Amino acid sequence: MISSTVLSPDDARVIVGALLPCAILLALAELRRAGLATAPVFLMSQHRGGGDEITQPLPAVTRLHRQESSIGNILAAARTDTGRARKVNEDDTLVAELSDERGRVVCGLYIVADGMGGHEKGEVASRTAIEAALESLQNNPFFVDGTYLTNRFQDEDVLDVLRDAVAAANRAVYKMRVGERSDMGTTIVLAMVLGGKVYIANVGDSRAYLIREGYIRQLTEDHSLVERMVATGQISEAEARMHPQRNVIFRWLGTDVQVEADMFVERLQPYDRLLLCSDGLNSMVPDAAIGHIAAQDLDLDHRARLLIQAANDAGGRDNISVILVETTPPDQG
Repeated sequence: MISSTVLSPDDARVIVGALLPCAILLALAELRRAGLATAPVFLMSQHRGGGDEITQPLPAVTRLHRQESSIGNILAAARTDTGRARKVNEDDTLVAELSDERGRVVCGLYIVADGMGGHEKGEVASRTAIEAALESLQNNPFFVDGTYLTNRFQDEDVLDVLRDAVAAANRAVYKMRVGERSDMGTTIVLAMVLGGKVYIANVGDSRAYLIREGYIRQLTEDHSLVERMVATGQISEAEARMHPQRNVIFRWLGTDVQVEADMFVERLQPYDRLLLCSDGLNSMVPDAAIGHIAAQDLDLDHRARLLIQAANDAGGRDNISVILVETTPPDQG
């Protein structure tokens, strides 16, 4: 007897969304075996939805030589949740890493995208942006030629790679927005950890934080109305979290064929914690509380879950996504 199962639209989107990035990288692996491509394949972990978490590990096809760095290994965990008020999760996250023969991460790529545009549109925009950014990075000469494994690059070279990735993500979302005549768009915050530094590109109000020695510091600047009001002293950070126009942003992916990303570079130390998040976290939980949770002596995934829980306990008015990255000393795996 042949049985059949009818998938709901949400289930179908989760399955297709999980397989698309996998198909892209497997196709690249086939080209590589045929001698037509030489870029290393990122090991990828992608998470979607409150209860629909997808993890897609892909086999490494290249053995890498470790670059000298002030830090040891890089650990990461990602979580995303629909929240208490929304019915659809329009956020998307990506953790993609290149490891050496000892399993230590040589290069880590971490992305949070917060889609907008209503049912089905926001989640498509965030997924499209991440897939386009990953494909751009995968095919960039910086990786294809193995430059990232050497010391023959400057900070600006890495930032150019991230600019290209954001530009590709923007073009993909813009093309879809025009083609479907929709109002879809997405924020993006993209961090690459390489050579003891973190390189960050940001468009919108998704954030990157650094937690070091018990103190939390926001690395990115929101492209939002309330952030401008806080910066000019018109309102406090606490007032910004409750402001009726707290979700109004003036820059995001998909509005035009070109977009300007803010770029940041930060040298990392052992035991640093890097946090990427959508505004569903920081609009509900004060920075000090975020830093306290992120710095706890708990498993990274446990801390990511606690951050999601804190935002939901505060009301969970929006989708919530977090990526936690932690560095270890050079002598630790």
